[in-house]
Amino acid sequence: MAVVFPASLMMADTATAMMTPMGKVAVNGAPVLQATSLFPGDKIVTSANSTASITGKGLSLLVPGNSILVMNEKEVELDCGSALINVSSGMGARFSNIKLAPRDANARFEIRQEEGGFRVVARDGVLAVTNGSVPTLQPGQTMFAAAGCASDPTPSNDSQRGGGAPIPAAGTNVGAAVLLGVGVAGGLAAVVYFTTRTPSSPTAPQ
Repeated sequence: MAVVFPASLMMADTATAMMTPMGKVAVNGAPVLQATSLFPGDKIVTSANSTASITGKGLSLLVPGNSILVMNEKEVELDCGSALINVSSGMGARFSNIKLAPRDANARFEIRQEEGGFRVVARDGVLAVTNGSVPTLQPGQTMFAAAGCASDPTPSNDSQRGGGAPIPAAGTNVGAAVLLGVGVAGGLAAVVYFTTRTPSSPTAPQ
């Protein structure tokens, strides 16, 4: 059989990561109740009070409730909500048109949706930024980008979309894994500004 099927077809089924759901989590619209493999293009949606823990080669992340993200081969794309992300060289993350990747060996950072856009918080390692107002973020520095959800937050039913992705209250920490929604901002990234304010009570994935 290995002779009949080309290697490219066999590699097409190779998982890029493993996900462990805690609570109500869906992959491509189907509810997932136990650890499962993730493949490029898979869309993960977490409902309120739920969490998804994802690990792969050069990647680990914690996705709290009311979030939507897509797994790609070399990056994770956050459409709505928040994520606490660890990546090594060769992997990265994206929201709207902004790309984030470790400048050196690895980086740990947080992307969280706030009223009017997304905030990036650098935790460990220098973070390289593409299409942002600054080229890099040092640990403790933050960047805000005006942006809205890239996906329709309206749920189709209880088994799909997980109830949408309302914006968490300003200052809510991703590590808490439960975010309170206050509304949804529209539009794509338009304005990015930079500040060195360090958010209080940083947390790591449990």
